[in-house]
Amino acid sequence: MQKNDRVYLAVLLSAVFVLYFSWALILPFGAGPDEPLRFDIVHFILRYHALPVAGDPRLSYAAGQTYAAMPFFSYILSALLCMFAKGVGISAAPYLVSRMVSVGAGVAAVYFVHRIAGMLFREMITRRFVPLFFAFIPQFAFICAYTNQDAFMVMLSAATMFLWLKGLEDNWSIRTTAWLGVVLGVMLLTYINGYLLIAASFVIVLLSYRGRGTRAFYGKLLLCVGIMAAVSGWFFIRSGLLYHGDLLGLSTTDRIAERLATGKDKPSVRLASTIHLRGFADMLFDTVWPLETFRSFWATFGSMSLSINPDYYLCIFGLHVLAFVGLSAAFMEKLRQGWRTLFHRPFALMLPLVALGAFALHAHYSLTSDFQPQGRYMYPGLVAIVLLLVLGFEKVLAGRVKRWFYLLVSLGFVLVQLFCVYQRLFGYYFVQ
Repeated sequence: MQKNDRVYLAVLLSAVFVLYFSWALILPFGAGPDEPLRFDIVHFILRYHALPVAGDPRLSYAAGQTYAAMPFFSYILSALLCMFAKGVGISAAPYLVSRMVSVGAGVAAVYFVHRIAGMLFREMITRRFVPLFFAFIPQFAFICAYTNQDAFMVMLSAATMFLWLKGLEDNWSIRTTAWLGVVLGVMLLTYINGYLLIAASFVIVLLSYRGRGTRAFYGKLLLCVGIMAAVSGWFFIRSGLLYHGDLLGLSTTDRIAERLATGKDKPSVRLASTIHLRGFADMLFDTVWPLETFRSFWATFGSMSLSINPDYYLCIFGLHVLAFVGLSAAFMEKLRQGWRTLFHRPFALMLPLVALGAFALHAHYSLTSDFQPQGRYMYPGLVAIVLLLVLGFEKVLAGRVKRWFYLLVSLGFVLVQLFCVYQRLFGYYFVQ
């Protein structure tokens, strides 16, 4: 990494930290979706120095819900950070200290996206645009400002994709394989939708490894799986023993909610609300699901109640159209060369697969469990979607036009962030 690039990265990460920390300071406790329930896990560990068990009466069960049965590694980190802060005499509110895990995860995600851009793109302007574009997405800044697992999962997905590029460079060396095992092992302990990246990791290894079927290949595969098991196995053994084989805690969570919740908060009632949908096409064309998913992927705050100027969403849609034109042109070029050439660039091939996989999981959840058009449910594919957009831009833009386009988009995203933090949010929560 050149000196100028190191300086740019240091400035970007410092600015991003200040930005995400500002969001964390401004947002009142509970302003993020289900933050009180999420922080309840942190508070339990902090108070009792033990991991919570779903059904324990010492937990809170607002609307019959609890996150105690599902993997919650980032909440353990939040609790440990709160203990450390208390031990060194920091008197900040525990919920604010807990939020610092999300803030730190967001900054780390920007770092990994910067590394990915440096390996993927040749021109300096593009390398610098990609992490800035990613970092200043308002919705991403929002999830980096309250206690949740989304920000931590995005960081792990960015680290995973960085390791994909390293693996393609060194044919999945022992070092790269071991680190991939660590990252995927931690992924198992966080957001369940993030498991998409675990499946995608094995696919890209199978597509790209030079020497499949050799002893070295199977040895590295076993190394990766073994490290994943060592990192995460304890939690699933614990869950299997506590919840009668329910390793992910999903059935246990639904069973508790069915017993404690009332009215529309019962899982059976939520499921009944989706029965009228005849399928994916019905949800896509006859409901607000696609529009609300799009809006909340880019900028909808609070409990899906606080949006920004409609012109912003229109501009974002325009960026999608431009990128789609470029990606379509690139795809047609590859097809003219023969469809097998698609497999010559496995990383580029995985990007649409991850993006579509995230979309499919989000749609499946809304159709079969709970109709919630929240764009953050697609955030396992956030890094892939950002990279796809930029790859599309790269195909249709060049020279001065591209430079000015990137500068204007960057300036626009920075200004929107400042508007969101210092006018929209501060004005909404403190001036009204």
